Amino acid sequence: MEKNSLVDLDDVAQATARDQVRKFVTNLLQQGLGPQQIAEAMTYSAVEMSLQLAGNKLCVVPILLDSMSRAAQAHAVYTADQNNAEIEVDLCEATKATFH
Repeated sequence: MEKNSLVDLDDVAQATARDQVRKFVTNLLQQGLGPQQIAEAMTYSAVEMSLQLAGNKLCVVPILLDSMSRAAQAHAVYTADQNNAEIEVDLCEATKATFH
């Protein structure tokens, strides 16, 4: 199998996984769970699973941070598209946020 075909299959699998998780999250929201509860549980589960399965535990955090970074960028692009605006991120304002 060619490398390009492998990449395409990986992209399809990743998109399918994301779609399944989005459906699951939508279901949880409809059942009345709050976004903070869902985000905390999903983050905890992602870290837990990664640490259990990773051969090199030091690779887990950078991989998770990269995923968060890509999600934040995709959200910024989506928001800019919705507002017909340029992507603008106020890092000074973002650092004042409190995470629980």
